Amino acid sequence: MTAPRGVSVVIPVYNGAKYLGAAIESVLAQTVPASEVIVVDDGSNDGSAEVARAYGGRVKVVVTQRAGSPAAANTGVMTASELLLAFLDADDLWTASKLESQVAVLQSAAAPDMVFGLAQNFRAGAEDEAAVPGISRGTLLIPRQRWLDVGPLDESLVIGDFIDWFARAQDAGLRFVTVGEVLLRRRLHESNTGIRSAGSRSQYALVVKRALNRRRQRTSGGPGSP
Repeated sequence: MTAPRGVSVVIPVYNGAKYLGAAIESVLAQTVPASEVIVVDDGSNDGSAEVARAYGGRVKVVVTQRAGSPAAANTGVMTASELLLAFLDADDLWTASKLESQVAVLQSAAAPDMVFGLAQNFRAGAEDEAAVPGISRGTLLIPRQRWLDVGPLDESLVIGDFIDWFARAQDAGLRFVTVGEVLLRRRLHESNTGIRSAGSRSQYALVVKRALNRRRQRTSGGPGSP
């Protein structure tokens, strides 16, 4: 099977040299290959860019000043040139048929606007956790134009940026399906963003508040509170 339209894969990274190579390898090993792999180095100082450059022409490397993962992902989207768009965090892995399974859904007669899949957490030396539906950036495949219709990730958010984006996508009426197989393996380790950014978890409440305000505004026809 070959992809009918090219896929751009965006991998934001900040000091992720330890795991970045494995993440890139999982993209390059896809049964339906991506047309473009973009690593956006968000001001790393651990050699992450050099890890990506070692793949030569198979990986495009963009180096930016430190601005956060949402900003790096947005830079990758604006760099991307293919019609379909996917993302992978630098410490996670795709299963080999991730793109093949999702491209098949987008080829179907009742194609949705975006496709997700199951995700499975894993930790070195521990038993894998049960797979769960993964509404996340790492399980997403979407036409790039649909992403642009919703707009960029909110760069002011340290965490919860994709939850905010997905809420806006639902508000815009985008339809999605979730493939019933594991497409993403999420690595648990001491440097996960959710652990490092524990003090920013109040931003989840802000994301929920924004979504509720938008829905109240649509219902009432009046302005929502900020």
